[in-house]
Amino acid sequence: MNIELADGTVWLSKNQIADMFGAYISAITMNLKSIRKEDEAFLNANSQYCSYTTASGESVSCTLFNLDIIILLVFKIWGGNSHLFRQWLREQAKRPIVDSKQQPIFIQIATNQPIAY
Repeated sequence: MNIELADGTVWLSKNQIADMFGAYISAITMNLKSIRKEDEAFLNANSQYCSYTTASGESVSCTLFNLDIIILLVFKIWGGNSHLFRQWLREQAKRPIVDSKQQPIFIQIATNQPIAY
C-alpha cells in the first residue's frame, strides 16, 4: 500500500485502514463507533467527507480519517498487521527520549502525578 502525506498527515478510508492493518472492515467500523461515543468532536475534527465521480461516471462518497484517528484505531485493533504499526509507533515515541540522553525526563500524565524516567 502506498500512503502519501498531505499537509503533514495521511487521509485513509475505512477500507484502506482495514487493508493496512490486515483487519476486517467491520472491526474498523465498530472501533470508529467506539471513538465517536468517547469523543465525537475529536472524530469529526480528524475526518473529512469526500465525494468524487469515477471514470465511468459513477458518483462515490466516503469518509477519510487522518493519522490521529489511525493511531487511535491501531491501539483498539488486535490481529493482522496492527502489532507492526504499534511497534513502529513505540520506537518513534522513544526516539527523542533516548537520543536526548538527558536525565531525568519528566512526563506529566495527570495534573498532579509526574513520572520521572
